[in-house]
Amino acid sequence: MPVIANVGVSSGKDSHAVAVEAAEGARTSLPRAPDLFLVFASSRYRQEAVLEGVRAVAGDRALVAGCTTAGEIVGSGPLERPSVVVMAMVLEGVRAAVGSSMRIAEDARAAGAEAARAMREQLGEEPTVALMFPDVLAGNGSDMVRGVLDVLGEHFPVVGGAPGDDYEFRQTFQFANDRVISGGVVVVGFAGDIAFGVGVK
Repeated sequence: MPVIANVGVSSGKDSHAVAVEAAEGARTSLPRAPDLFLVFASSRYRQEAVLEGVRAVAGDRALVAGCTTAGEIVGSGPLERPSVVVMAMVLEGVRAAVGSSMRIAEDARAAGAEAARAMREQLGEEPTVALMFPDVLAGNGSDMVRGVLDVLGEHFPVVGGAPGDDYEFRQTFQFANDRVISGGVVVVGFAGDIAFGVGVK
């Protein structure tokens, strides 16, 4: 199986400790060290501390991407309290890369294209599918998607969602490997032996 994933979740007051616990929970039962950590966190936490906590578990080699939310969701449904949710992924025969751009306020479409190009350059090959996390408080989300498709192709499969801030509509944050950014767009690309499906309801 080319992709093996596990999810960890934690809540509490200490941003770093909560992130460490969620990341460790996600890493548990995987056959080896994960290649990618997807992080979704309540905006009530200090995001730099969240990233530091995840990195403490992930090490230097793994990719990290994600964003703040308007509510965290796991397999059993929406969580009732502010939390950090981490999905750790082991990629066998699959490559991944993370690209980002901070140019949304200047030109949202150009920002989407820049993030997609950065992702593709780091990947070193054409991706098969991509996730994106566009800050729609900072710019037009549709234009960011158009920018990604300008680079990857008109019918390229892109899924994802806009970061949230617990319904305050003031400022959202994203994780792009070793950076916490705001007002940007993050694109995660996958290539190789990967099967995927997209559902909308």
